[in-house]
Amino acid sequence: MVASLSRLPVTDSLKLCHRVVDGLCGREPPRQGDYSAAWSLEEWLQLLSSLMAFFRLAVGNNSSDEEVLAGLTDLDSSHAEMLLSVLRAREEEIHRALLERTNSISSATLQDFDWQLKLCHRVVDGLCGREPPRQGDYSAAWSLEEWLQLLSSLMAFFRLAVGNNSSDEEVLAGLTDLDSSHAEMLLSVLRAREEEIHRALLERTNSISSATLQDFDWQLKLALSSDKISSLHTPLLSLSLDLRVNGDLRPVTMEMNREELSTLISSLEAANKIVASCPKHGLNHSYFGDFEGVVC
Repeated sequence: MVASLSRLPVTDSLKLCHRVVDGLCGREPPRQGDYSAAWSLEEWLQLLSSLMAFFRLAVGNNSSDEEVLAGLTDLDSSHAEMLLSVLRAREEEIHRALLERTNSISSATLQDFDWQLKLCHRVVDGLCGREPPRQGDYSAAWSLEEWLQLLSSLMAFFRLAVGNNSSDEEVLAGLTDLDSSHAEMLLSVLRAREEEIHRALLERTNSISSATLQDFDWQLKLALSSDKISSLHTPLLSLSLDLRVNGDLRPVTMEMNREELSTLISSLEAANKIVASCPKHGLNHSYFGDFEGVVC
């Protein structure tokens, strides 16, 4: 996941990495809202966790420059060298933070049930595009690394439970590592926010492509000749599509001969079989069924 660091220019990545080290050393970590244009919340959590693991392991293992760079082959050389420079510049500071963390290990956990309930609801808020919970509010219970792992696990739990339409029994069966009161609390949050999570997942899926088909029209033409051939007599289908892209209507027109039209219909039929296999999401075959007579 460190590879996604290349989405930022090296100078911006440098600032981000120093802020990650700040968080690792007990100070204010970077905020996802400052980098939302580059990463979704889930991607951000994975990146932060990966960067922290990189700094912690590199310092803990006393890795040489060669060993560090050998582990960053999924990054371009400029970003890899930048990471190495941050590591060397902050190495002693990271080492002290790791020692302090090791010496202060305790079994501190949250005891306030309402606090945990509110935390889960705030995690759902973040999953649905609103302000997620901040680590600083819970620093007494979890280190930054533990916090990122917890947040990632909770988001995965809500996303998978709703995406798989899991029953209460299936949800509780997957929470056997929690005591019954905490498992029931998670289930109650899931059921209370289920529709909201479902809408957020749908919006996330739909946003993969910003273009939607609004309308279409077609005409059958007969090409009698071209600039190279004096006599063709070839039927051509003129297909006009009205696409809505980011709120704007964009017309798209294309012409296809019999073979190209046949390929298009075959592709649409194959896509429809896949989509139709998902409940309640079948594609209306009439969108392309009108063309089939033209091929014959």
